[in-house]
Amino acid sequence: MPLLSVTSNAKIQSGNEAELLKALSKLLSDAYGKPEAVCAASFTFNPNMIFGGTQDPTALLAADCIGADIEDQHEALSKGLEGLLKEFLGIEGNRYYVQVATLTADKIGSQGSLFNKIFAARAAAEAQK
Repeated sequence: MPLLSVTSNAKIQSGNEAELLKALSKLLSDAYGKPEAVCAASFTFNPNMIFGGTQDPTALLAADCIGADIEDQHEALSKGLEGLLKEFLGIEGNRYYVQVATLTADKIGSQGSLFNKIFAARAAAEAQK
């Protein structure tokens, strides 16, 4: 369940947040090998940001995924983000940080439960078939 939050002091150049969000969702899916149906991305504009002592276009990103602790996956995300941030926001590769974290299934919830319980229920249902 890859999650990505982008906060930036740059407005989306194309004026189309939906286009950026779709591109971020696809990147999450590709980088982590998860179906796009379980990927979530958000973008927040915040003009009150500084990076390297200037308020030039910048971004801070946080990515989380259950069970993704493979350096290559995190690097694929970072590499893909560099192009998207430049294309949509005009942010250079040395003007953002992305924090990646691996979550355990008991640390993220959906559907009124936690994913460890959701996964266990699915496994039990499959075993009964």
